[in-house]
Amino acid sequence: MRRAADRSSKWTAAVLFLLVLLPACVERSRTGVNVKGLSADLVFGIPPVEEPAAPANINPEPENPLPVLSSSERPRFASPPTEDLDRCPKAEATDFPQEEASTSVNSLPKEGLYLWVISGQQKTSLGVVALPQFVNRRIVNARTNEATGTRTFTTREQELVFGSERILEQTFEIVQDDGIYLTSHRFKDAEDRTVAVFNPSPDILFLRLPALAGAEMDTTGIDPTTQESLTHSGFIRGRQRIDACGEVIDSWQVEARQEFISLRGDDYTRKYHYSIATQFGGFIVSEHVEAPEDEPTFNMDARVGQVEP
Repeated sequence: MRRAADRSSKWTAAVLFLLVLLPACVERSRTGVNVKGLSADLVFGIPPVEEPAAPANINPEPENPLPVLSSSERPRFASPPTEDLDRCPKAEATDFPQEEASTSVNSLPKEGLYLWVISGQQKTSLGVVALPQFVNRRIVNARTNEATGTRTFTTREQELVFGSERILEQTFEIVQDDGIYLTSHRFKDAEDRTVAVFNPSPDILFLRLPALAGAEMDTTGIDPTTQESLTHSGFIRGRQRIDACGEVIDSWQVEARQEFISLRGDDYTRKYHYSIATQFGGFIVSEHVEAPEDEPTFNMDARVGQVEP
């Protein structure tokens, strides 16, 4: 098992059509690949074609329902979100989570598709484009390393950038009594070919364990191949309750700031707040993104819509 001390010793500017929401998945054998932005990792695009409402807490296929519009097509302009209560009912104000977020992570997240509820907008040359109201995220490759006791899992989602067909994959590692780390950030094209990779060294600390209010996270990871760097600085604000389409879940809320630096000069900063449900295997259950930090062209609030895939 890695030690916290080793980790302490031991990410893409916002552009008009490509703005990503987190650091990239890893393929260490590849070289000379650059990351164009950070996606909260939602991981973003144009609202999906209307389809029959699905039952609450069921994540429908296909995995990537967002249509891709060319720059010549007229975007839908942003308006206040109105949630589809048939698909995502609201929890009652008196509802409480069935289980508290633990200070440690003792299990892996369940693999499968998860419905996410989105609100927000992106400024483009064509105007302000609303983000889709619902998207899917998939958790894959959840496994435990028997030799070290560490747990890893990968999240997979479509990049919510106007006109983008890219898929974002992020891999996390859970080290008991240490932390939850982002170990890699990868973009793939529509044919599932890797087109951009960010492999930070050291890995990026996302949640210190045991989780306690006030605990700080501050990591700068550098990709030794591209020399790109990501600085992730934040702290655990405390517990946060998330309305997962009628079911309240407890989580640990982190307020963070990210700064990405590239030799090409596509540097940027963004505000990134997120919450992690340790009792469900340590995956992210809500995100708030403002990018770039000083004059945001991308604003997003996202939350998981189900606990079971």
